[in-house]
Amino acid sequence: MRNGLLLFLLLLPVVARAQLDDTGLISRFYLDEAASGTGPTETVDAASGPLNLTLNYDAGTADLEYTEVTGNRGLDSKDTAGAQRADRNLAAGDKIYDGIHGSKTATFEIVVDQDGCSASNGRWFAINGRGGDNPHGGFNCTATNNWTFYFNETGAEGYNDIDTTKVCLHVVYDTALADADDRVKIYENGTLLTESAAGTDPTQNATFNLTTCATACQLIMLNRETSGPAWARSVDGILFYAALYSVAFTATRAGDHCTILNADDDTPAAGARRFMLID
Repeated sequence: MRNGLLLFLLLLPVVARAQLDDTGLISRFYLDEAASGTGPTETVDAASGPLNLTLNYDAGTADLEYTEVTGNRGLDSKDTAGAQRADRNLAAGDKIYDGIHGSKTATFEIVVDQDGCSASNGRWFAINGRGGDNPHGGFNCTATNNWTFYFNETGAEGYNDIDTTKVCLHVVYDTALADADDRVKIYENGTLLTESAAGTDPTQNATFNLTTCATACQLIMLNRETSGPAWARSVDGILFYAALYSVAFTATRAGDHCTILNADDDTPAAGARRFMLID
């Protein structure tokens, strides 16, 4: 009724958001528990059989808080020498430990906007032992232009061209491959990067060995424990999303995931509605 000042609310069908491929999914963290502040006590694992990570905001500081940027939430870490982190000890029998230990393949996936890293190897998202040992796998950096990717505590690849804008990253492990240079690959927004510093490639058919963790293996975000023990090897920037898989992604799958995550890295809305006003 054009002249009747009545508004009719018309519910329209929603175009479904493209879905991430869950093949081999171990854990997924959307990091969208809050739009701001320090209320949540855990980062929620959205995968089956969830194993949440405990949040430590570094009490008495403003080193860590939730934030929302252009509609996407994440954890904003603001100091490269703080104690802020999200972590969980791992042990045989839990899905993360059992999904990686003894495997020849894995993929770590993050969406991040980086501003800085501890010179003592801060962790964005990694598996390593407490006590200061190197990562067994995942994302590790000493500066925005100095990222090293480890396999079983040995540096396999070095990169100095990771963007300092918001990006989707994958580190893909597949030690069964014949070409040693293909056993650890880094993708940025679905594009394979060329290493800038050669490391020690995993031997063919080598497996992740979490029994070598110095004290207790951990899945950790945003920090690294020293041998003190203390926490002072953190990162500066926003971690929007993180996930871990037991399989090696192809370039196509990495690209497809980045297309989805770069558009929206938060939990897909269930029953989202779209409305139109008609006069």
